[in-house]
Amino acid sequence: MSKFIYELIDSLSTTEKVHFRRYASTHSDSQEKNYIKLYNVIEKNKVGAAELSTYFSGTKIGKHLNSEIAYLKEKILLSLFSHNINKTKKHQIQKGILLTEALAAKGFRKEALKKLRPIKKHAIKKEEFTVLLQLIELEETILFKNGIIGYKDELKYLRHQRELVTSQIQNLNDYRILREEIRESQYHLPLDSKKLATFNSNKLFYDKINCLSIRAEEHWHYVQVLRSYMTRDFKTGLQQAKAYVLYILKHNHLFDSTQMLPPISNFIYHAALTEDRNSFNEGVSYLSKFENDTSVSKPYYDYIYYSRQAEFGYYAKDIQIANDCLVPIRRVLTQESSKIENAQVQYLYMLATRVCIQLKNYKLGTVLVNQWQQLGVIPFRKVQARLFSMIIHFELGYLDLLESENIALKRITEELDRDKDLSVCMGLFFKTIVWKPEEKAQAKQLLCKQLKVIDNSNPNYFKFIAFDYLQWAEQIEFKI
Repeated sequence: MSKFIYELIDSLSTTEKVHFRRYASTHSDSQEKNYIKLYNVIEKNKVGAAELSTYFSGTKIGKHLNSEIAYLKEKILLSLFSHNINKTKKHQIQKGILLTEALAAKGFRKEALKKLRPIKKHAIKKEEFTVLLQLIELEETILFKNGIIGYKDELKYLRHQRELVTSQIQNLNDYRILREEIRESQYHLPLDSKKLATFNSNKLFYDKINCLSIRAEEHWHYVQVLRSYMTRDFKTGLQQAKAYVLYILKHNHLFDSTQMLPPISNFIYHAALTEDRNSFNEGVSYLSKFENDTSVSKPYYDYIYYSRQAEFGYYAKDIQIANDCLVPIRRVLTQESSKIENAQVQYLYMLATRVCIQLKNYKLGTVLVNQWQQLGVIPFRKVQARLFSMIIHFELGYLDLLESENIALKRITEELDRDKDLSVCMGLFFKTIVWKPEEKAQAKQLLCKQLKVIDNSNPNYFKFIAFDYLQWAEQIEFKI
């Protein structure tokens, strides 16, 4: 409990802290209330969580520390509630519901209905379906208390409305499930024909006419983009990603800024994959409009901006862009990694390491790949992390490390079958380099041949796994 209250107070913004003090002064007779004393000690970092009981030893607070902490937590949450009650349209709807219920409870049913109906209209516009069910039930309750006589038709209409909203909720949920199914597929084996046929046969997938709401159609756009990515049809994916962005922007009243960023990010990514500089610049211009949006997390914005810069710099072979994004990516990793998701942190480590290989900055690449390994590489990136490490050590001439890394690569490949063919041919190359260095020229020739087979049988495979191993192999230069 003590640790959580520290984390809760630490999470408060400056404006939230100011509001809490105002809230406390309004709802307290004196600044000497126990929960305020407790808050002051924690907020000013006078003692750590472990020493809190010692600090208040022998006082009333110390005797009932757990209950005092619980009371402080409740007061902070109530303060946050009052601070945020008008912050978003959704919060305003909830506030309206509370006021409507208060009017109805006092017997002012006519006024309650008058208050409820514009709220309901707004909820319909915002597609707040679960809230709509709550409003329909509240309206039915008010009408029933007024007496069913004269309200039969209205109650029938509400029943029809509930059925419609319920079907929209189910339809939206079905699209969410479909979205997750195809999203998770990218982290396993590449989408095979059988799995793809399963998606294509799903009526929700192939035609947006099956969408019963704007929010459901947003999911439909997402799965179209991801399907093209999974099948490595990046040009079609670029077209669909742009359509997705335009759809989101058209219906921006339904989506907050944070929800609008992923479609824009996907559009920029596909522009990078297709090396389409015009689309890339267009996507960046969309993204830049959110740079100073206070509702968007700065670390999240930086994550998108610099990761997409790194992607375009790599695929377009633009060394300047690649070089310019390396320092900001490292800054995000060292200073802001706790404020983005672990998968995003892993992705940045991959990008930063790849930039180092691209720039031939292998010393820094060693540092980054070691930090990545120490973090704990997530399963679907384990092969890539190991191969990056082996490439860097090979380029630096640290051949004594390749043998142990090859053993680790083989173990990973046995656990994860995703990139088996790639792992086998790369492992064979490095093994030959260590044990039969006199055959290095033949080893390079064999590696290039095997990688070409992989490339020809799996179009865009190297873009899909985010590194062109064939291009790297063809540029290998052995020092005499």
